[in-house]
Amino acid sequence: MTSVLSAKFHLPPQDLDAPSLFTPDREAVKDWLAGLPKTNLGQSTRALFNAVTELNRVRLLPAARLQLLDSLRPAVHGATQSLRRHYLNQPVQLPEQAQKVARLAHVLHEQLATGYILAAAHTLSCGKQSGFSQPQQAIATATHRGLVEHSQNLLRDYQLYRNPHPGCWATLHQLAKFARDNAVLQIAVADDQCGHCTLEAAYLRALLLGSARANQLRQDHLAKVFQHAIVWAGAVKWIAPDHAALVVNPDSDDGPIYREFATVDINWLGLDTGHLAEVLNAQRELAEAQALSDQQLGPELLHHLAQTWGSTSTREFLRMDVREPIEIALGLTATHHFMADEIDFSLLLSEEGHSKLVSQDDNVFLRPKSEGPMSPGKKDVWDSPYHPNAGAINVSLEILDYQMREQHQKASSEKQSDKFRSQKVERINVSPGGLCITWPPHSGMQLRTGEIVGIREHAQKKWSVGVVRWVQLTEAGPRLGIELLSPTAVPYGARAINKTGERGEYQRALVLPEIKQIDQPATLLASRLPFRVGQKVSLLRNSKETRVQLTRKLASTAAFNQFEFRRLSSPKVQEEQTEAKTDKNSGFDSLWDSL
Repeated sequence: MTSVLSAKFHLPPQDLDAPSLFTPDREAVKDWLAGLPKTNLGQSTRALFNAVTELNRVRLLPAARLQLLDSLRPAVHGATQSLRRHYLNQPVQLPEQAQKVARLAHVLHEQLATGYILAAAHTLSCGKQSGFSQPQQAIATATHRGLVEHSQNLLRDYQLYRNPHPGCWATLHQLAKFARDNAVLQIAVADDQCGHCTLEAAYLRALLLGSARANQLRQDHLAKVFQHAIVWAGAVKWIAPDHAALVVNPDSDDGPIYREFATVDINWLGLDTGHLAEVLNAQRELAEAQALSDQQLGPELLHHLAQTWGSTSTREFLRMDVREPIEIALGLTATHHFMADEIDFSLLLSEEGHSKLVSQDDNVFLRPKSEGPMSPGKKDVWDSPYHPNAGAINVSLEILDYQMREQHQKASSEKQSDKFRSQKVERINVSPGGLCITWPPHSGMQLRTGEIVGIREHAQKKWSVGVVRWVQLTEAGPRLGIELLSPTAVPYGARAINKTGERGEYQRALVLPEIKQIDQPATLLASRLPFRVGQKVSLLRNSKETRVQLTRKLASTAAFNQFEFRRLSSPKVQEEQTEAKTDKNSGFDSLWDSL
């Protein structure tokens, strides 16, 4: 039996009589760990790597092996936790050094898992001669540890937006099958490192992580999914694959997929995640009613998971292959900066801003009442937001503004320039709803799902607005999927109007115009804090203030919120409306149709 398991799990031969770093007992391992250089992560990690790798080759009774591994495991997890800062929150195409660190973390967990699988296999072969009074519990503990260690590697691969390492899913499936065959799948195992649970819950945690559309989530969100999936596993049921939303082939090296996209065989397993989706939707409703700062799982993450596990995702539009260069501004700050014609934010708010920023054709709040929705010469929303015939006055102002901008750019620091960088990329396919781009592997700009991006086509002046929906690292390099939100936007400064307390600073915000063809209302894109539904907000541009009230939240990510809003009359406007009640065109509603 042991030889069969060794071949199945690629276990190393035990050709050493004793470890060289410590004697094979718990107290000796504790003393050895206490002597590691805690302040030198490189040396301590190397020592742990050598210890675990060597231990897998030492001939030991299963009880002694499991005892030694459990003594080393907290230190290994502590080391890999410290290694994360070298490869998480980095550019999606990691530098060579960061790739080596991620690889080291992978091998550490892999070697630890190998030791536990050895303990499980040898316990099964030796029975009561293994040194355990309860061999069944020992098999469950060792197998559980193996599942968890390989799940840690699965999490890391997804956090780095790459496919799981070859053999990772196959090992997880085989460990679950081994537990099922030996009737330990329902045994609960204590685990101070990654959570107490049964072996079935540990396996379901990996399957839930693998079906969460990881390339659409941020790295910290994936860590939260892994953390909470043990509890969520209780809401998942095994059912016949023909009636399941998700199916998995336990004889493959693949994770779960939607049943619609699989050719299901009799050996496949089916997962019913419908009840889990209902639970998450209920949690989302509670999360929306509470302060986000107190929420470990935000409404946007819960909404994503409920959709993912509640229904199959189908593409609404066909993609069309196209190879052409475009320019991308990453983040709300950079997108706002370029849409404001690259002038300083303080200038945008003041009267000294660029003349184009106050042109009536561009400002959605200052359009003349006579310009209705069917006015001759009215531009479509897909056209440039700038007037093509600005006239001689605008030309002279442009010259002044150019000199002002040039002077400002010379005074800007290098750090400020980096803050507003754009990136030349290649668009590889496009659809009415979005596009897919390749990302330069050596770009220092950090990619996150849910980020606002500005998009400018080659040789064009206007910028469109989109959001990064997914990130994937392929052999050809990083790729991004971007959903288009609007063909244009107007940059503003936004500040919440509080009844009491000091006024806050104006923050960058974008007003997306209404698009009647697709029933898209005018909306406000703003940072997550401090804006919320029902709040009154001051929008400022060119010293012109417009007050609005946020009426409904349409979308939310970790980077921004998107709100519908209505315009509020200022005290001065209210007085004028009282004096001239018969003037039906004095309100904002008459202007709004012209957007």
